[in-house]
Amino acid sequence: MMEQTNNSTETLFASFQAGNMAAFSQLYDSHINILFNYGLKLTIDKELLQDCIHDVFVKLYTKRTELGAIDNVRSYLFISLKNKLCDELRKRMYMSDTS
Repeated sequence: MMEQTNNSTETLFASFQAGNMAAFSQLYDSHINILFNYGLKLTIDKELLQDCIHDVFVKLYTKRTELGAIDNVRSYLFISLKNKLCDELRKRMYMSDTS
C-alpha cells in the first residue's frame, strides 16, 4: 500500500513539474497534515511550523523546473521541512543571543 502511495506521489509531482497546477494542489492537500504532525515532533511552535511548511511548498513550486526527478517526494518534503525548521530555530537562537 505504501509503495502505491509513493508511486502516486511521484506521479503527481511529475505532473506538477510538467505544468499541472491541479497536481500541485493535490500534492499539497495530501501532505499538509502529515508534514504538520511530523513537524510537531520537532517543535511546539505551531505558527513557526505552519510558516515553514508553506515555505517548503513555495520553494517546491518556484524551483519545480530546476529540481529534476525526485525518487521519493515524501522523503524530500520531510527532509526539506526538517532543514527549514532547523534553520529558523537557529536564526531565533542567534537573534536572542545577540539581543
